[in-house]
Amino acid sequence: MSDVHMFWQTLRQHQLVAGELPTELNQMPLYLRVFLSVTLWLAAQFAVLAVLALPAVLFAFIGFDGMTWPIALLGGALLGAASGISRRKTKFFIQQLGLAAALSGAGMLASGLFMLDIIKPVELLLMTVAVLVFALVRNTLVRTLCVPVLVIAGSYWLAGRAVEYGQTGLLPAVLPLLLLVTAWLYLMESRLSHWHAWLHPLKRGLTIALWLWLVLQASELFALGRGGLWAHAPLPLTLVAAGFVGWLLWQHRVERRLQAFALVLGLLLLAAGWLIPGMTVTVLLLALAWQQGQRHYWISQLAALLLVLCQYYYSLEQSLLIKSYILLGLALVLFGMRLWLLRLEAVFSEES
Repeated sequence: MSDVHMFWQTLRQHQLVAGELPTELNQMPLYLRVFLSVTLWLAAQFAVLAVLALPAVLFAFIGFDGMTWPIALLGGALLGAASGISRRKTKFFIQQLGLAAALSGAGMLASGLFMLDIIKPVELLLMTVAVLVFALVRNTLVRTLCVPVLVIAGSYWLAGRAVEYGQTGLLPAVLPLLLLVTAWLYLMESRLSHWHAWLHPLKRGLTIALWLWLVLQASELFALGRGGLWAHAPLPLTLVAAGFVGWLLWQHRVERRLQAFALVLGLLLLAAGWLIPGMTVTVLLLALAWQQGQRHYWISQLAALLLVLCQYYYSLEQSLLIKSYILLGLALVLFGMRLWLLRLEAVFSEES
């Protein structure tokens, strides 16, 4: 019997609680949670399809001109149901049912409005639906998925308007602005706990949006005709990252030797970001996640950094020999920095 069960038995003996110890989902093994989530998700999807079948047949029988309005109406009804479910504490299956209804309703609403040709262009339509779903449905996963849709669609819409009016000079500042907001959320989420239901999915969604941005930046197919939106602009990114690095060094008053080490390491990585697109973004978020003790975030940022380095190595912008020299030199300098850090630790241990 575990300590939790023994404590529960003690509470029952003193008549402070009644019944058996409730088994929360987070206390189950990982494989059981995955199996339960997948099965309930499939069951919820089929339940949503079954609910949609009857009104769809009814609309078709009445004889609407096509199925455009019914699709939009059913999507709005599903979003309303998902909003109501997300505001109540219900069983896990009902929560999964609300999640399936939210995703299905958002897709149906966007498809119906697109076919009705009410909101133009399609980027503005996606932004409107994303904001609506984010505001109505109080589900972390749904809100997280709305944020990258809003960011990428908004970026395409902004680029289109900038190209149309010939004002493309400020487009390279979009990515640094997103990085600034995301880094601020990494630092301030724990301090603004009363806004957790809004800030947590916003932080997760902006992280995913930055990853998608780096993928689009590396793809020439999506970068064509966007007025330099996806172009690599290292100067504003470096200024944002340097500001956060300087703030961290000022906030944590440590030994001057450690400050010098951190400053040299930061300058090295910022300099590497001028040559390797995406490195400044991933390194800054990796450092902030590590400093805040957010294990899942710094592991994911480390994986993203490795993918950025692999993409740079296999890109066609420079010769393979030059890229090999750059990566080899960076690795050697980082190895030297590691030896420097070990030396500092030895000196501190001797002094203590």
